[in-house]
Amino acid sequence: MSATLSFSLNVRSWEGLLRSSARAKSSYDNFTLDLQDKATGDTILTNPLIYTNQFQPQGEWVSIEVTLTGLDKLVHERGIQQVRLVLQATTDSSNPTAFIVDNLKFITHCQ
Repeated sequence: MSATLSFSLNVRSWEGLLRSSARAKSSYDNFTLDLQDKATGDTILTNPLIYTNQFQPQGEWVSIEVTLTGLDKLVHERGIQQVRLVLQATTDSSNPTAFIVDNLKFITHCQ
């Protein structure tokens, strides 16, 4: 089993908007997409998708598509029956970043 995760992402960092041509010096805000076992909350993905305030281009919609393979092996080995897609943003008040998600699709493909 595999799955396709697609979405549109718009990142608006206060620092990025002030200096639109320069990249932020550090990653202080993060946005994570993860797939978890609904029953236990354990992470299924080896590498969750992580985006930061350094994401470019700032203030523009970007289409992202990721194919997740090998899910059947993980699901069967762990006895997982339901999964949860988790979107989480962590930001601070000094230089807040907006992570805006639209057109989110999660489609599974059985073989």
